[in-house]
Order: sequence, then C-alpha cells, then structure tokens
Amino acid sequence: MLNKGICHILIIEDELLVRWSLETGLRKEGYDVQGVESGEEALVHVEKNDVDLVILDINLPGVTGLEVLETLRAQGHTWPAIVITAFDDALVRESCRKLSVYDLVAKPFKLEEVTTAVENALVWTSRQTEG
Repeated sequence: MLNKGICHILIIEDELLVRWSLETGLRKEGYDVQGVESGEEALVHVEKNDVDLVILDINLPGVTGLEVLETLRAQGHTWPAIVITAFDDALVRESCRKLSVYDLVAKPFKLEEVTTAVENALVWTSRQTEG
C-alpha cells in the first residue's frame, strides 16, 4: 500500500496558476508537494530535499525541463518523471523516452490525468523496488 504522505513530489512549472493548481490538487490527495518555477531552482532543491517523483514542464525560462531532467539523470536520480507540455510531438516523445520519462501529459490537462499518472508512477516504482 502506498503511503502518500511520505511521497515527496517536486513540481517544476513556470506558470504560477498551473503550478498552484498541481500543488493544491496533489496536497489534497495527501502528497508532500513542493513547487519551483525554474530549472535552476529545481537543481538546488534536489540537493537539499528528498524527492520521490518530479513533474516538470518542458518550456521553462533559461534551462528547459528536458535539460533539467537530463542533468538529474546524469546525477544518478532515477525517480519517475512526468512531463507536462503543450508541445507534444514525435521529437518531444523521443527525448522523453531517452530520459526514461514515466508519462507525458499534454496541456491543457485535467488534474485527474496528473493525479492518475502520479499514483501509477509511484505504484510502479514501489513494485520495482520490491522485486
């Protein structure tokens, strides 16, 4: 059984309303959620905090979401990633596949799509560590 309260989710999203909606919705589901607005902030956050799953936008100012994820993977972080983006095409999907993205959610999205992706990713991860 998944204990949501000890699952630390990092949201990397520059759009305040989208970030707030995700943070609020996932907290209501019982998750521990932190949000940052840039890739640079995300890289600092993971140095100081536990993370079990990351939700990130691709189109961020400065360092893109995929560049952030590439850096995190190079640092050895293997937790699941869910990408949210308005730019869903074959190139994006291929980049996500190479970075072992668990799921890609297209904007605009319904909160239920993200919460379902989060729960599925965390259940999958817990099964991988059990086996």
